[in-house]
Amino acid sequence: MTKIQIFHNFALFNGVNPQVQPDCWLEVTNGHIHRIGAGPCSRSDRGIDLGKRTVIPGLIDAHVHLISPFAPEINLAVIRSFHRQIRLNLANCIRSGVTTVRDVGCTPGLIRRMKRWVKEGKTVGPRIVCANSFIVPPEAMPEHVPTFTLPLRLFLGGQVVERVSTPDQVRETVRRMVALGADWIKTTHTDKSLFMNRLDPPVFDDACFEALVDEARKQNRPVTMHQTQVNGFRKAIELGVDSMEHAPLDALTDEDICRILDAGIPIVPTINVMREVLLLDQIAVWMDKEGEKYLCPESLRQTRALLKLYQRGITPEIAQTGYYADKAMFIRQFPVLMENVRRLHVAGAVIGCGTDAGGAPFTVFGRFYEEIDSLLEAGLSPFEALQSATAVNARILHLEDKLGTIEPGKIADFVVLDGDPVTDTMALRQVRMVVKEGIIVYQEGM
Repeated sequence: MTKIQIFHNFALFNGVNPQVQPDCWLEVTNGHIHRIGAGPCSRSDRGIDLGKRTVIPGLIDAHVHLISPFAPEINLAVIRSFHRQIRLNLANCIRSGVTTVRDVGCTPGLIRRMKRWVKEGKTVGPRIVCANSFIVPPEAMPEHVPTFTLPLRLFLGGQVVERVSTPDQVRETVRRMVALGADWIKTTHTDKSLFMNRLDPPVFDDACFEALVDEARKQNRPVTMHQTQVNGFRKAIELGVDSMEHAPLDALTDEDICRILDAGIPIVPTINVMREVLLLDQIAVWMDKEGEKYLCPESLRQTRALLKLYQRGITPEIAQTGYYADKAMFIRQFPVLMENVRRLHVAGAVIGCGTDAGGAPFTVFGRFYEEIDSLLEAGLSPFEALQSATAVNARILHLEDKLGTIEPGKIADFVVLDGDPVTDTMALRQVRMVVKEGIIVYQEGM
């Protein structure tokens, strides 16, 4: 049975043109955009009047970790609220206008569970593109993520990190991740620790990296690499990966930038998370005012305690008891990262938009606009930043034929805002409606 829905009386940012077109309407048929027009709509009496608000494409977060319970200590209270926190993460994506995410590090079983929850309507959430588990050598980044015991592995549906040592093991793990539903394959190259008083982590040797990329190609899966230093940036180019995650904290050379342009590899810089420990006072403000929007009670309690610990200062003695971000290092190196992103943008590199929500203690789901703000700070215009979060991310995820713009034939994912984000990106804080596949999945104040 054909299902038709009309939305009218709105200004349109279609993700292609920088101009916002006033007085538009669109017709959705079976979850896809069928027609778009301007001026009076003959079927408006049967449609939804959007009150002259602005419609933009559904936002895409190209780098998340949905599994995060936001709790340093996995105690019984965290276990009991674990699925509730995951559902909150999913719902907060939608609440901020994010209709698609790429999860780049999660247990395969939990990702399948989340997809089922969303598909069956048991929770509201975005479309999920996934990489399943990290594939890295023993003790490599993310070294702070433990290898789960059997009971926890059964509860969570696998490991977040698969640690292997030989090319044959790498190939077998790639095949297993694909069999378990991976759309991407994820590895890391970080040879400098981001944590206080910790040894630098190892990385794969060339044979293992080459086996990973080769097997991924055989399985028709793109490869993404976490890299936070120039050495990893160069290795990603050498291997010909399909996207880079994060931006280097040490300075890129002009040759490095020329090489990424020649290779055509996009980069998702995840700017805001890389300065998380530099924003503790701002984080404390929103956490006190609205922390319960983002975190379950036990997660909120633990996250507040951790925040206060960072604010007091992590002593060398405390640093030996866990993994704590090296604040002094980030103070030194974050300006270098920002300059790297600025130079990459000026040179014409493809820059995506990803928050790394769930990948650090205070980077929660539902504050996507903060990454847009960071891209603006790095020199992107509002139009370019919005494109990074829509059309560019769709291309990075190889979904440009379905998502990223509002055009006939595309999936009907769009967001309704009070203001015009092309002239003022503060409008992204005013999400009033979210439509996913033609269905209203969130509505506020309309």
